[in-house]
Amino acid sequence: TVDLSGGARRGNIYIVWTNIGEPGINTGPDIDNYIVRSTDGGTTWSSPVRINQDPTGQGKEHYFPWITCDPVTGALSVISYDDRNVSSTQCEVFVANSIDGGQTWEDFKVSDVAFTPAPIPGLASGYFGDYLGISARGAKVYPVWTDNRSGSALAYVSPFQLADPTDPNPPENATIYSDYTTPTSMSLTWTDPTNLVNGDTLLPSDFTIEIDRDGTNIASVPGGTESFTDTGLNDGQQYEYTLVTKVSFNDSTSIPVNLTWIAGGSPIPSPPDNFFITESSTNPNDLV
Repeated sequence: TVDLSGGARRGNIYIVWTNIGEPGINTGPDIDNYIVRSTDGGTTWSSPVRINQDPTGQGKEHYFPWITCDPVTGALSVISYDDRNVSSTQCEVFVANSIDGGQTWEDFKVSDVAFTPAPIPGLASGYFGDYLGISARGAKVYPVWTDNRSGSALAYVSPFQLADPTDPNPPENATIYSDYTTPTSMSLTWTDPTNLVNGDTLLPSDFTIEIDRDGTNIASVPGGTESFTDTGLNDGQQYEYTLVTKVSFNDSTSIPVNLTWIAGGSPIPSPPDNFFITESSTNPNDLV
């Protein structure tokens, strides 16, 4: 998956896989899920990080990982089959989440039953299939998997919020911009949330949008405003902004939305457009 959010990790590429033992050694009692990331378009890659958080050396299996990156928050979520709590012939479904670009993880059991994978009748012999998937947006995560609890292989989904129920939802559709006409200022816009995570209505008078620049709070914008201009910046310097919704009646905050841009705009010029070629020649007077 690729980070398409507006944060500092935008453009990061993440790859997950199942490995017997530690990557590079490839032997051992455990089968674990690992992740690597690239911050330079795939030219170089990080060291592998183990995703599942159960103790090592127990001979447990974690397999068929699928990953998604929330395009609003940049949070990562991975779904996989897992037998940490059951016998080796059974499995459950776990989801792991990371909010720091895959460096650290927290995981939990998302399925409500254990089941025994078995070949799907009418399909390839001995084949159950890696029919899992996961998607996320705005801290709402949608894991889907196949199990045969009913005697047939059916798909199940169990959406969850990557936040507490009484927390507000984060601002959405956040944008950031500065160009050569505004070299010392940055324009931020967003769409205010209208609900708490649990669905309760959130009025503009109930919250503010807190804005940090490079880790320091610089503004508290009243609900209903949906824009902010930061001034006094250095032309050509990159800045990272964090937006969170802060509720006044319980002091809770949303998960952050990260945005990064350069004051004065990107130093990389845009490619030319409307490109034309004009050819001229003189008609020949003789045959070859």
